[in-house]
Amino acid sequence: MYKLYHNPNCSKSRAALKYIHESSIPCEVITYLSAPLTEQDLLRVKKKLVQNKLELVRITDKAFEALNLNHDLSENDIVPLLMEHPELMQRPILETENKAAIGRPLENILNIL
Repeated sequence: MYKLYHNPNCSKSRAALKYIHESSIPCEVITYLSAPLTEQDLLRVKKKLVQNKLELVRITDKAFEALNLNHDLSENDIVPLLMEHPELMQRPILETENKAAIGRPLENILNIL
């Protein structure tokens, strides 16, 4: 079963969810802002990412800038930051049994289906 980490306020996330529904792909949809990921969840997703792990954080987001955070994050900074500020997690993310991909662009998700 696939898992889609979804933010309904994000057009890319809505597009990914629409594609999954239209393709009848069995998928658990996790609205991570209302049900934040645990440390274990974040570590698992980060480990599976096919992209650069640092891309998991939205460093160009206004919320990131408002927190006056350093753009030079290390991999060790990611999980604690996203546990405290889940709104900074890149979206959407599709997780399969062995891989995860950030759906920016949507083709990243299609490549792991």
